[in-house]
This record gives sequence, C-alpha cells and structure tokens, in this order.
Amino acid sequence: PIPRLAISLDAKDVTGATDATIKLDGTIDKKPARGGLHLARPAGGGIVADNIDLAIGSAKAKGGVTLDARNLARGQLTIDAPNLDDLSPLALQKLSGTVRADVTLDDQGGGQAARIKAQAFQVSAAGVTISKADADLAVADIYRRPSISGRASVDEAKVANERIGKIRLDAKGTGGASDVTLSADARGFALDTRARILPGDQTRIEVASFSATRGRDRVALAGPATITLVDGGADLRNVVIGLGAGRVSVNGLAGSRLDLTAEAKGVPLSVADMASPGL
Repeated sequence: PIPRLAISLDAKDVTGATDATIKLDGTIDKKPARGGLHLARPAGGGIVADNIDLAIGSAKAKGGVTLDARNLARGQLTIDAPNLDDLSPLALQKLSGTVRADVTLDDQGGGQAARIKAQAFQVSAAGVTISKADADLAVADIYRRPSISGRASVDEAKVANERIGKIRLDAKGTGGASDVTLSADARGFALDTRARILPGDQTRIEVASFSATRGRDRVALAGPATITLVDGGADLRNVVIGLGAGRVSVNGLAGSRLDLTAEAKGVPLSVADMASPGL
C-alpha cells in the first residue's frame, strides 16, 4: 500500500539550461518516504544530479554526480539499504536482503575512473538470490586504456535456478596492464583462469590458463591464448582447448560478423557427459 506519495517539482528554463529541484514526501507501506535532489543541464552540456538525499523506510541514498559534455562523470553516491523489502512496493515485486554501496567517480586526466565498495547479504530480487557478496574494485581510464585493481567475491548465488557456489576475482592493475585471477564453482565445475589485460588502441587479453574440472573430467586451455577487442568484437588467436584426449582450436573474429575457423581432432563424444551427465 502507498496511501500518500507527493512529488513536487520546481524547474526553470526547462527547454534550455534546466535547473530543477525535486522533493519527495509521503508514506510507503507505513514507512516514511522523504528527501529530494537537484537536477541541472548546464549551458555548456552535460547533466548534474546533486544534493541527492532520499530515504524510503530504512533505505537511503545520498550524494551527487556530474556528467560533463564528454560523458565523463565525477562525484560520489552512497546507498544504504538494511532492508530491501522497504522498496518492494516501488519495485512491484518482493525484495529482501541488505545492500550497502559506495561509488566514487572521477575524470582526472581526461579518463573515466571509478571506485566501488559494496556489500550484500541474503539478497533476493528478480529471480536472483545471493547469500553474500563483497567488492572493493578500482577501475581507471575505463573507455580508453582500462586498468582494474581490487577484489570481488560472491557466495552461494542462484540465477535462473542455476546454483553458483562461489566466485572470486582478484586483480592487480597498473597503467600498463592488469593481472586478473578468476575462480568459480558452478554447475558442479571448478573453474579457474588467469589472464593479463593490456590496454591500448585495441585492448588485448592474454589468457595464461583456463580450466574447468568436475570429478575426473577436465577441460583446459592447452597453452596461452590471445583475445583482442576490435570493431565491437573479439579476435581470437591460439585458442586451443583440450577435451579428453582430443583438441578443439578456434581462431578468427567473433562479433557483429563472424570469420572463424574451428578444428576438432580426436575429441571423444563421451565429453558430452560433462555438459549433461548421462548423455
């Protein structure tokens, strides 16, 4: 039930350099809903959303973000929702759990950078459940020469009835490269990969190792492979996967157009059992 919810808007120069103040006041499911924010569209371009201070029940959002004419953002936004169920009436579906996040955006040096610190506990929303998630990640120069540092973890998640036991991401980045280690337990597989991300005019990902293991079965990269991001797609080189006693190799471009060459040698059909036990 939302017995009363009033939104007031005071806006000037709506078709030009808009400057608007929005205020919220009311009650949602017997909990107060109050606060406001300031929105502006400067004459030089971009968008400003600052003085954000909103509270619906126990859920709060504070901070502000400025997006300039180059689409680079700076600012900080803090979200603290001890009980997501307070937002269920607005989401029109049942929510539960706890989420806390602190996002800092910076455009220093002409590149987009972001720092994300977030935690989630016993979250259930939109068919996704997460027992625990924790992240502390910093990304620099996202659009031109991306570099990532930090860690992220997820424990006991379920997405579309698929269980994910855990996900672990560790990254160490510098201006020249980012070394990334990723491991996960999903669908009975233990997945592990190590890669280096080399930013440039064409970002290159050097995959040092990849393996997927379940019981005595194992799928693994036979040697280092290279993935180069080009033309909105990926150029795959030396991607050779060991399947049992056989090999599958893939080379070429995958994206808006496909120009791939794939070759399989000595692959036993019994490897299908890994994808669907009993097949």
